[in-house]
Amino acid sequence: MSKNKVISITDMTQKAYDCILQQNYTKKTCQQYWYCGVVPIRRYFKQKGIELYSPKSINDCLTWYQEQFKQGTVYSTKFQTVRRIAAIMEDIAAEKPYRWQPLTPWYITSLSDSYRALLEDYAKQKRIDGYKETTIRGFKPIIKHFLTYTSFLGYEDIRSITLADVDGYIPKLAESYHQIGNALYILRGFGTYLYEKGLTEIHLGNAFSVKSASRKKLHVGFTQEEATSIISSIDRSNICGKRDYAILMLAMHTGLRGIDVLKLTFANIHWQKQEIHLTQSKTARELILPLPTSVLNALAEYILYARPESQEKSVIFLRIRKPYLPMKTWSAHSIVRRNAIRAGVHWSADERKGFHSLRRTIASWMLEAEVPLGMITEILGQKNVDSTRPYIAVHQPGLAECALDLQWIPMRREELR
Repeated sequence: MSKNKVISITDMTQKAYDCILQQNYTKKTCQQYWYCGVVPIRRYFKQKGIELYSPKSINDCLTWYQEQFKQGTVYSTKFQTVRRIAAIMEDIAAEKPYRWQPLTPWYITSLSDSYRALLEDYAKQKRIDGYKETTIRGFKPIIKHFLTYTSFLGYEDIRSITLADVDGYIPKLAESYHQIGNALYILRGFGTYLYEKGLTEIHLGNAFSVKSASRKKLHVGFTQEEATSIISSIDRSNICGKRDYAILMLAMHTGLRGIDVLKLTFANIHWQKQEIHLTQSKTARELILPLPTSVLNALAEYILYARPESQEKSVIFLRIRKPYLPMKTWSAHSIVRRNAIRAGVHWSADERKGFHSLRRTIASWMLEAEVPLGMITEILGQKNVDSTRPYIAVHQPGLAECALDLQWIPMRREELR
């Protein structure tokens, strides 16, 4: 669209919706884009008395919905759909063909250009330092929270912040993050980076070096009865059920992390040997685990009868809706939660049960079966025995033994039976 050409918001949203229709989405998905994307945008423009599309007006619209989302008055689905329609309109205005791609996280787009560049520079440095992408993604919301606070104070330059500002910020951080110690650790690293780069005159890393009362709670796993109930309740007559069943069977028999299950490729599965070979995302450690026939059958059922046709030929598990792309890592938690609730398993946010709970479950089962702690460490792919202790802390009978400095003898996996 040329700079001199004007177009009404009605026509622009219709053009965006036409792009959606051309993607061959299901009728239900198209309706979601209309009622959760097009309609809310038109309603906002009508309330503001704005008839014409402009980059500024749609940005103001996004800012308004973002605030509603942060306050909890707008659900994530509507907010993300509004963002998607706005992104399509931006492509139309720039006369670019629409191509689906993941949206930039909203907490990044809400920063000023200078703060956004600062955050990305820090992320680049962490990559150079060898940090995993998943770890860096975990840093960003906390650092963004701090930068947003400095913006609220009216600072456009991080150099202006004072120690008094940090003291005033820490209580607000505690209100937003349950694991305050972890958040402070991340901010200490960020503050040290700013000071060493000469971007601040005060050492913010030291400013965040305050002791916090530990609020860590014991994270429990599922009982054997609960795990069996979750698996049994999955409806395997549809593609979603076949996929979920294969994912949870893998998790419950291997103890793999959610990210490793969802990133699993066809090359990782050795069907003849009945083994899985992979490099763990978190630790970069090579791992080889046996796969029972029941797990291989679940995988085969999904691949043959439920995995959609896709240009993605490497990763096994895909979204069930177009575009058929690899699943996001947070989907693992949703799969466990959805099927646990369906199975009638007690689900409490305070217990923080999720996909990672399955690792604790398996560790507890093995400890109960008197599998040596060192072997449990090996199977879970941990770096050392100390990393495994939190996983078996919920198994009371084994606590005394785990406190010992065990000198275990390597065993063959057949001996675990």
